[in-house]
Amino acid sequence: MGLENMADRLYHEGEVVALRMMEGAALKDYYFRVDTAEYPNNRSEFSLGSATALAAAGTGWNNITDSSNVYILEPQESNLLFQYWYGIGPSIARLYRRYPPGVDRGALLQTRNPGVDPEGYIDGVSSPLRVPSPITEGHSIKGLRPSFYGYHPYATPSTITVRLTFYVATYGLTYLKGSDVDRTRRMRLITVGGRVPPQSPSWVRDLAPKNG
Repeated sequence: MGLENMADRLYHEGEVVALRMMEGAALKDYYFRVDTAEYPNNRSEFSLGSATALAAAGTGWNNITDSSNVYILEPQESNLLFQYWYGIGPSIARLYRRYPPGVDRGALLQTRNPGVDPEGYIDGVSSPLRVPSPITEGHSIKGLRPSFYGYHPYATPSTITVRLTFYVATYGLTYLKGSDVDRTRRMRLITVGGRVPPQSPSWVRDLAPKNG
């Protein structure tokens, strides 16, 4: 498992991707053609901050922004798709995720409590800092982004700094009505976010006719 497995997951020009999100109370697939592809576009060793041993506060939730408070993992333009993977350091660090911010992902039962419930996390053993695991794959479009929280689960050392390295592929998209999709061509269905997808952003709904 490693970078070569991630390469198998990349999208290519001419391919159609269907982004599955919620529209109201119903699931809806929104179809896009991949016109351009650019990779890798990486962000190395992003610091979530320090986490004290066994402290539930951890690093706090981080939306992954740059020095100008711009979201790194959210495209700035509506015709772009980000496909990303992340590695975690140090190896003992546990990483919890939300998508979109405020919506917990990874709970087996109800809402999981980072630092209390030993579930719903990925650690640096499962996805090393410089060799992200394919299981960390995620997607974001304008209006939807993930957030992350780091936790230190052991008594020593007294503190750790949790860092993430993101491997990101960027795609230029064109919206397609469902009736315009060539079903004979290769298509990839992406359930955005998790088993209960987020609501589609308003710009997507503006593109999509009610019957398409």
